[in-house]
Amino acid sequence: MRILLLIGLLVIGSRCVAHETESSYLVLNETDAVLQGYWAVPLTSLDKALDLVADGGRDLLWGDIIRNQDRILDYVFSSLQIKIDQEQCGVVAQEVMLEQLSSGLHLYLPFVVNCEGGVRRSAPLLVNSGLLQEENPDFKTLFRFSGHDVDFSRVLTRESASVEVPVVGNPDSQFLHLVAEGVWHILKGFDHLLFLAALLIPIVFTSRSVVRELTIVVSAFTLAHSLTLGLAATRQVVLPESLVESLIALSVVVGAVLGLLPIFEGRRWLLAFGFGLLHGFGFANVLGDLIEPVASLTATLISFNIGVELGQLLVVLAVLPLLMWIKSYPMFSRNFLVVSMIAIGACGSFWLLDRMNPMLWG
Repeated sequence: MRILLLIGLLVIGSRCVAHETESSYLVLNETDAVLQGYWAVPLTSLDKALDLVADGGRDLLWGDIIRNQDRILDYVFSSLQIKIDQEQCGVVAQEVMLEQLSSGLHLYLPFVVNCEGGVRRSAPLLVNSGLLQEENPDFKTLFRFSGHDVDFSRVLTRESASVEVPVVGNPDSQFLHLVAEGVWHILKGFDHLLFLAALLIPIVFTSRSVVRELTIVVSAFTLAHSLTLGLAATRQVVLPESLVESLIALSVVVGAVLGLLPIFEGRRWLLAFGFGLLHGFGFANVLGDLIEPVASLTATLISFNIGVELGQLLVVLAVLPLLMWIKSYPMFSRNFLVVSMIAIGACGSFWLLDRMNPMLWG
C-alpha cells in the first residue's frame, strides 16, 4: 500500500510542476483572390528562443523588438510553409505590433501570402508550422482559416504540424475536431481533474448512495462550467486569466480540505457548482482567442463543450471502478481518503503559490 501511495504522489508531483503549454495564433483570411492574415506569437517565448534583451536582467522593451525585428521575422516565418496545389507560396511580412490576448502579451505579425498562380483555389491549401517546437515540444499553434464557404480551425502541434484546408467546408469534420479538442483539454487539464477528484473520492468512501451523489455532483459541475464557458468565450464576462487560474488552484485546495470534513457531506454538488463556474472561465481562456472572430461561435462552443463532457465522463468511468475496488479492502481504504486529500491539497497549494506569484510581484 505504501508503495502504491508513493507512486501516486510522485505522479501527482510531476504534474504539479509541469509548466503550462504556450500557444501562438495563426489566422488566414481569403477574400477576393487575396490571402492574408496574422500571426500572434507570445513575447516570452520569442525572448527565450532569440534572447532579445540586450542587457541581461531587465524587462523586454519595444526597442529590443525593433532592433531584432528582422531576426524575429526570419525566425517566425521560416517555420511556416503554405502551399496551394503543391506550389510553395511566399509570405510578405508587414509592420509588427503588440497585442494583449487573454493568455498574455503577443507580438502581432500581419502578412500577405503571394502565390505564383494566385490564390483562387481549385486544390486544398496546405499549411505547416513548426514554430518554437524545438525549444518547447509542448508549444502549439492555434490555426484558423476563413474564406469562401470555409470556416476552418485546427491545433498544430509537434506531432501534428501540418493541416490541409479543404476547398469546400466540411461541418462534420470541424465538429469532430472540436469535440476531440475538448476531450484532449480536459484530459490534460490536471487542475480540473484534481478538483473533481477532491469531490468524487470522499463520495465513494463516505456516501451511502455513491452513484446517485456522483451523478448529481458531476451534473452540477457540468452545468456550471458550461454557463461560464459560454459567457467568457463570447466576452460577455471577462476576468483576468491570472486571477482565474489562481482561483482554480484555490478550488483544488478548498475541495481537498473539505473532503476531510463532514461540512458538505451530501451537499458536495454545491461545491461542484460554485467552483465549476470558475473552471468554466479556465476552459474559455483556452478557447476564446481562437474562436472570437469565427462566425459559427455557437456551434464551436457546443462542439468543444461536448468534448469536455465526454472527456470528463471517460475519466469518471475509468477511475470509479478502481476507487470501488480500493474501498472493498479495508487495509487499503483505511488511509486512502486522508492521503489522497493531502496529496491533492499539496498540489493545489503549489499551483496557488506559483500562479499568485506574478500577481503579487508583477
